[in-house]
Amino acid sequence: MNISYSALAGFYDALNAHVDYGRIADFYERIFKRFGLRPEIVADLACGTGTLTEIMAGRGYDMIGIDSSDAMLNAAQEKRARSGLDILYLNQDMASFELYGTVGAVVSSLDSINHLTDKNALMRCFENCHMYLDPGGVFIFDVNTAYRLKKVLHGTTAVYETDDVFCAVEHSYNERRRRFYYDMTLFEKTKDGSYVREDDYVEERAYELTELSDMLYEAGFDRVYVYGEYKLRSPKEDCERAVFAAVKEKMK
Repeated sequence: MNISYSALAGFYDALNAHVDYGRIADFYERIFKRFGLRPEIVADLACGTGTLTEIMAGRGYDMIGIDSSDAMLNAAQEKRARSGLDILYLNQDMASFELYGTVGAVVSSLDSINHLTDKNALMRCFENCHMYLDPGGVFIFDVNTAYRLKKVLHGTTAVYETDDVFCAVEHSYNERRRRFYYDMTLFEKTKDGSYVREDDYVEERAYELTELSDMLYEAGFDRVYVYGEYKLRSPKEDCERAVFAAVKEKMK
């Protein structure tokens, strides 16, 4: 990932106002129930500004938010100060994070896994998640499918606008490198009414679902389930977002 998110952090939530974080949290709890889990501690990997972390903490989970961006975590900590929720935030890379002990579940939302474009880094991430899970725990994450990146988003442009920022995003896909690019031009309003421009880009990798499943098994997970569009059903060929649930079996 090439952008530091320092430019985005201040208005990240406004630009993602359309995201139904409550629905994502609901689905996580459906997965917990399906596998007979009630994890006490949940790690939110690449937690960003902590919106989902706050929701899960509000539902009674002891939350650990992990993100590599100082600016994103500053925004998350401001939310924590307002809510008064007991959340631990760690400024760590999602591929090489360290925890103080094991957790009942690890979750990662909004295609954060796609941002790990190096497969070795992704494998380290998967191995870490397995290592820090309690026996019987589950690792849940979603990805933008290759279909979405290649067939739906490639060649399109999106515009986001708030009172303080204008953001134009051009989407492009490189078939040879299996890389997807969000080329962003941001105009942020300053106190004197003028605008400051910043250009940057975010890079994702298109992973095949079978490829990710194989890597999860290689990382030590015992069972891997794949769902489509945050529903308890198998993904269809034109699925745009797939959700993985990888289970670490209880010790015998």
